[in-house]
This record gives sequence, structure tokens and C-alpha cells, in this order.
Amino acid sequence: MSNSKTELFQDLNVPKELRQPKQESVATTKVRMILDTFNGRLLELSFRPVVIPLRLVFSGTFMYPLLGVTYFISHPVLWSYLFSLILPQLMMTSLVYVIVFIAIYPLQAVFSFFFNGPIGLITAIFAVLQIGALISNWMVTWLILPVPLNMMFDAILTNEGLDEIVLRGKLRRIVRPSFPVRVRKAIWTLPIQILFPIWLYRSLLIVALNFIPVIGPILVVIIQAPSKGYKSHQRYFDLKGLDTRQINAVIRSKKGEYLGFGLVAGLLETVPFLSMFFIFSNMTGASLWAVSLENRIANEQYIGNTRALGKARGRALINAID
Repeated sequence: MSNSKTELFQDLNVPKELRQPKQESVATTKVRMILDTFNGRLLELSFRPVVIPLRLVFSGTFMYPLLGVTYFISHPVLWSYLFSLILPQLMMTSLVYVIVFIAIYPLQAVFSFFFNGPIGLITAIFAVLQIGALISNWMVTWLILPVPLNMMFDAILTNEGLDEIVLRGKLRRIVRPSFPVRVRKAIWTLPIQILFPIWLYRSLLIVALNFIPVIGPILVVIIQAPSKGYKSHQRYFDLKGLDTRQINAVIRSKKGEYLGFGLVAGLLETVPFLSMFFIFSNMTGASLWAVSLENRIANEQYIGNTRALGKARGRALINAID
């Protein structure tokens, strides 16, 4: 009997129309692919309540914020990034408090005096101080913090022998959408943001939870933990040159890891008077996590290359013997 499939079919007297597999149409193939993707996604969602807690515990990423504390303390060269923030923060905070008192305190004092009497003039001061603290913290977080945090992240990677990644990331040309494209996108998404302001509901929920004693701040930490974990590696994603689709894929594959990191990091940042210190130590922990990921990738590539080289040498030896 011949080894070829055609001769085998002939020997078995298989009809000619059955010798070749039936070809599916393009539409059938697309439907099958969509169903496979849907089934895979459904299976992933069904196992998520089990997989995420397991990965949170066994991945050990919740230890990186604590490792960041010890690393930050044991490397005084990193302290300069924290100290460089003190003067700009004081200046911005002072300016915000002055503007808030001039703009808000008179109106707040009138309402407080109307409802609480003379003591309302004192309670209005505390209310304005809280508003000023919220505004100043927001401005410092979005306007001042990113630069020293990113510089410290790059310095830690360089100190751990990953200066090539830092250099490639800084030399990479980032192509951003043009101004007309950004304006068009903002106009297109504006009605959805007005009709469904999810960011506003989320902010109001977090503010409301903060007024609940003991349990409220813990719930806030849990709610913000995933996003805090993702944002801790934003600089790492930028250095690697990942686009939005690739970043989302990484986040989906490491939800448990980022949740564990975000929980511990969020709890540390709630410590009174030390929140700024822990912001820098958490970024230190995130950079150490990135170093671990890069070392793991390098080891896997080395093992793969070694196996491929071994197979090539084995084939060469067999050919030489033949």
C-alpha cells in the first residue's frame, strides 16, 4: 500500500468527492471564529472569581510595595526625588489655600452662620480647609508628581541593569494624535460623557464612602486597588512602547497581580502624614516588579535559545554521522 493519502484512498475505494476535506465558506469560518472567541471569553469570565484571588495570593505581587519601602530607605540617592517635591508642593498648596479662602470662604461662612449661628464661622474654616486640601492634592498628583516619579522609576531600572530598556524607551518616537483628531474625538465622546458620567458617579461614591467611619476608607482602597495597580506600571508600558490594545491585554492577564499590588499600596498611602513617602516607595516597588518581569522574560528567551541551539547541534551531528 502506498504511503500517500491519494493512493491510500484509492486502495480503500473511497469516492473521489470524499477524498478531499470539505472546504467551509468564509462566512461559516467567521461565525465559527466568533463563537470560539465568545466561548473562550465566557469561560474566562466564569473562572475569574476563582482565578483572580488565587493569582493575588500565589503571585506574591502584594509584597512589592513592602519591598519598595526597604529599597527606598536603603538607597539614599532616591530620596532626592522626594525632597525635590517639597518646595513646589508647598508653593502650590499655599496658592490654592489663598485662592480658596478668597473665593469660597465668604459664601461658606454666610451659609454656616445661617444654619449654625456664630459657631458656623469656625466650621466654615474647616470646610474650606478640606476643599483646599482636595484641590491641592489633585493638582500635585496630576501636575507635579509624574515627573519625579518617572525619573525615579528610570533610575531604579538603570541601577538594576536595565538601562537598555530605559534608553530605548526614551529614544522611541511617540506619535501622538494631531490636535484636530483629538478635538474631533473629544466632541464625539462628549455626549456620552454627559449622558453617562461614570467618572462623576465613581468620584461621588468615593467621597461618600470616606464619610463612613473605619469601613469607608477600606472600601475606597478596595475599589481603587485595580486602577492603582495598573497605573503603577504606566511608565513601564511607556518604556516598552506598548499601545492601548497591548496594555489592555497585559492588564487582563494580570488582574490578580495588579489587584494585590494595589491593595497593599493603597493601604500604605492612607497612613496619615506619610502618604507622600509611601507614594514614592510604592513606585519603587512597581519598578522592582518591572525588573522581575524583565529578568523572567530574559531567562525564558535564554532557555528557548539554548533549546533551539541544542536541537540544531543535534541535527548537525546526526547529519554528520549519516
